[in-house]
Amino acid sequence: DGADKEIFFDMSKREMGNPSQNYKKFHRKLKADYKVHVNKDIITAEKLAQSNLAIFCGPREMFSEDEFLAIHDYVKQGGSVFVSLGEGGEGKCNTNVNYFLEEFGISINNDSVVRTVYHKYHHPKECLITNGILCKDLVRSAKGERKAEQEKDALNLQITREDHDVANAGRDYGGLEFVFPYGATLNAQKPALPILSSGPISYPLNRPVAAVLNKPGMGRICVMGSVRMLDDDYYENEKNKQIMDCLLRWLLHIGDLDLSFGFGEEPELSDYHHIPHTQGLAMNLRSCLQENEPLPGDFTQLFDSTLFKFDMDLVPEAVKLYQQLGVKHEPLTLIPPQF
Repeated sequence: DGADKEIFFDMSKREMGNPSQNYKKFHRKLKADYKVHVNKDIITAEKLAQSNLAIFCGPREMFSEDEFLAIHDYVKQGGSVFVSLGEGGEGKCNTNVNYFLEEFGISINNDSVVRTVYHKYHHPKECLITNGILCKDLVRSAKGERKAEQEKDALNLQITREDHDVANAGRDYGGLEFVFPYGATLNAQKPALPILSSGPISYPLNRPVAAVLNKPGMGRICVMGSVRMLDDDYYENEKNKQIMDCLLRWLLHIGDLDLSFGFGEEPELSDYHHIPHTQGLAMNLRSCLQENEPLPGDFTQLFDSTLFKFDMDLVPEAVKLYQQLGVKHEPLTLIPPQF
């Protein structure tokens, strides 16, 4: 039960996720299940020690070295941390949270996730990700099933299926859709594990958008690439609320959610590829790439005077036409009209 669990909700770094503005629904849900303390002062070890989970939703100011040290000690002593940021990563938010996260194998990129095909949401950055769940147990927990029930309904693959179908049969674990608005991708290296990806339809393809760290003897860490995923506008859309509830319970050591991968079950993620900046390239004028003949040493040979000229060369040929047509060469006279 989470009634005795306390959550440290930070607002000292002008966080984008504000409980009194755009995070009202999320804050209401937290207060209903846990004790919540909103912090607007400098982060210290003493304040953190009173809580079980510290939440940083889109910090927009720099953390000091002492604050990072306090958070680091807090995690080492068993406290959990949830961090989220938005599109553009650290650069756009003017923060240095990666300094803390990189020690645990996680970093937030300065990019943005864009859906390549329009569906349901109008803005390309409001990504509806339909098969981005990497961790099978997250689906079970979000649906409220018990582990024993899940094992009975294990996926049975038919031998007659094509290879492509077999490869993708277990990928979309139960159709747990979520909206990932205005978010960035992550880099997750061991010991951190990716749990949500951008899927095959959003760009960048199959890149982590949420990652966790669960090492024995220390607290748990969860990093989300979109701070607006918990906004009032998106919190109750698709399965955002269920996914977030499961992650909070996992961070507070409640329930039986297992965010890990068995041997050989690690998700296949795509490498991070950069595409050319089309707008920037289009602004730079480039000469035609057609190959030319070598130019002569004397530049006067390059002028072609036969293309256009104004002279009397064609007059003699016009006079000869009188003889050829059998017409007298005399001034033209007026032909009187006959009515």
